[in-house]
Amino acid sequence: MGDKTRQGCYGLAILAMLCGACASWAQEEGALNQQFVVAVYDDAGVAPDVVLRAEAAADRVFRGAGIHVQWTNPLWEERAAVVPVAEQETRGRLMVRIVPHSRSLKGEIFGLAFLDEDGRGRQADIFYNGIVRLSANGSHDAAVLLGSVMVHELGHLLLGSHSHSSSGIMRGRWDESVLQLAAAGLEGFSAEQAARMQGRIASFVETHATVVSARAQERERVEESWIASVR
Repeated sequence: MGDKTRQGCYGLAILAMLCGACASWAQEEGALNQQFVVAVYDDAGVAPDVVLRAEAAADRVFRGAGIHVQWTNPLWEERAAVVPVAEQETRGRLMVRIVPHSRSLKGEIFGLAFLDEDGRGRQADIFYNGIVRLSANGSHDAAVLLGSVMVHELGHLLLGSHSHSSSGIMRGRWDESVLQLAAAGLEGFSAEQAARMQGRIASFVETHATVVSARAQERERVEESWIASVR
């Protein structure tokens, strides 16, 4: 993936409190501003119902920011063709890999987004063993924690480098009180973060449209050249 900087979740790093802020700018389900596709690859053997509940929890956070996520799970045959390839390309596509653990990072780091030197990236890894340890005593739902890590790391992919904040879901560290708010669904992005993410998703669509137009022009040029050669 070339040069890249790492944006990780440190300690109990992820979510935060902005209950009142969420309500002021949350979008209704029928009026979401941007859409994009997230392909989730489960390489850690997580129970499918946990993954699906994590996706649902993460989706609620993104909907609060006016963003709709189309989740796909390509390793599950029954869901592999939910979204046509052309539609995925049009709306942009990011990838989340759930793996057992990091090969080189500390055990308390639960996720990592891969960004290039321009702060752009398409992949994030989630380290599931740490989530299991945190939920082992039954005080936290593994699916809710997994969904929270997904949201945080996807936030890094959409917001770019240096996107940790002092509050909100992109907070660099979290504690027990924040975990409780996360479990209650009282976490989200700020209005400014929501606008930035919507802009990044819109750029996915614009880039795709430019590529499609260039390919169409090239095909037309080749066809005209071939027709001219056989006349």
